[in-house]
Amino acid sequence: MPSFVRFLIFSLLFVLTTRMPAQNGEFGPYAVSSLGLVDLSPETPAALPPAMAGAVGSPAVLGFVFYPAVAGPGSASQLPFNQGSNVSESPAPGVFPMIVFQHGWAAIPQDYCNLLATLASWGFVVVAPVYLPIAPNGLPDFDAMNPATQALDSYALLHHVANLADQFPSFLLSGHIDTTQDARWGALGHSMGATANFYLSALDDRVETLVSLMPYVDTVNGQPAVPNISAGCTQPPTGLTGGAQAAQGLAESFKGNIFFLAGGADPFSPPQGVRWWFDRGPEGTGRPRHSLYVEVGGMGHFAATDATSNGVQVNFCGFPTFGTLSSADQSAWARRFVTTCFRAELGGGASDDENLFNALLAPDIALETVTMTSGVVQPIDYAVASYSEQPIAMARVSAGFLQIGVAKRDEDQAHLHLFVGSGQGYVQPVPFPNFDYLGFERLDPEIPTVLQLEASFASEGVTYVILPVMVSNLVVGAAWWMDRDGVFQASRLAKVIL
Repeated sequence: MPSFVRFLIFSLLFVLTTRMPAQNGEFGPYAVSSLGLVDLSPETPAALPPAMAGAVGSPAVLGFVFYPAVAGPGSASQLPFNQGSNVSESPAPGVFPMIVFQHGWAAIPQDYCNLLATLASWGFVVVAPVYLPIAPNGLPDFDAMNPATQALDSYALLHHVANLADQFPSFLLSGHIDTTQDARWGALGHSMGATANFYLSALDDRVETLVSLMPYVDTVNGQPAVPNISAGCTQPPTGLTGGAQAAQGLAESFKGNIFFLAGGADPFSPPQGVRWWFDRGPEGTGRPRHSLYVEVGGMGHFAATDATSNGVQVNFCGFPTFGTLSSADQSAWARRFVTTCFRAELGGGASDDENLFNALLAPDIALETVTMTSGVVQPIDYAVASYSEQPIAMARVSAGFLQIGVAKRDEDQAHLHLFVGSGQGYVQPVPFPNFDYLGFERLDPEIPTVLQLEASFASEGVTYVILPVMVSNLVVGAAWWMDRDGVFQASRLAKVIL
């Protein structure tokens, strides 16, 4: 063991260019089915945060639930609305985390069927409320779709499903949802729904992981975030004006996990608007536990919808919002991002697996190719930034090398620590706070820090270390200490098997 440690310390580090296939947003191991629900007596929170003062939820909430199912004629499909059948299939064995989906402005959950079914297929119960923007005259009333109202409806349907599972053993999903006060739930939102994520997280502490696809904001630094796209769209959507901005304080105080996806060809929630939300954490007091910003060049606003999945051009206010990437690439990237983040944080019914971030952070991501609408194939344009209490780390073995990476921001100083699985608990030979892990011990008691990178990073992104693997059949743990503005921050253990 000591010789292996010395080799790790003094080995020359170099860039590994071997390409590895990354998770591509494919359908998971479970079949999927769905059921429809109507909550005629929506539950309301005991108190509202000041940012939601005066908000009122809908008098009744309609929604759908996507869930892992036993394979049957109505379930083994990526379109699980039981087309051709009115029977909801039996749920798969197991207890699954709940995720609420908050759709975009003027949309419905059925517009995102492929995305929601893919998420459920990885072991999640996905609750998808329908926000009804209909005025008394029967015309669309977008003022009724304020993100604060949307969050109240989401809260009501989440609790409705949880109450049914707790109180009615005959309910289809009874015994298959974690409804305890210690449960870990998630919220997935697109556009306006992504803005509503912040309101929902303030209503129930169990909503601890947010995945926000192209979150909407009306102004950034006093300037309109959404340009005057056409003569028919000279103003931001009326129901969102101010509604997004009011969530700023909630975003700044959020302490859970939050992940942002931005599209480089998105005219309605452009990257600068998404980045504005991402920056709320660093500028606020919340300091999210995990925070990640990913921008995909050429991705349009509707990448997560079935229209893009099916190769349909979406026009909004006369403006094409498809983006410049092929429909297949956009859809796959949106589904990859969503499933990776939730599986890494909520585990699909199991424990966290931080190694899943390989699919988002590994350097071979940049080697993947995407197809432009013109038919030209080129490497993906992919940007990453992170600001977290616990750095988002990845670790994996490839072609005889141990590859370790961490997402970071400007001026971070990083210190990498490696451990080996002991099978006998942990040891603490030297006083180094927060760097002992149950089931692991230091490679050498005299070398608590196996590798140090003292220099500050020049820019945001991901930094990597590549080490040759000299032994086999070892479980190795990698953790980063990030010195950020003099504050000690440590990653969770990222585990690999050599």
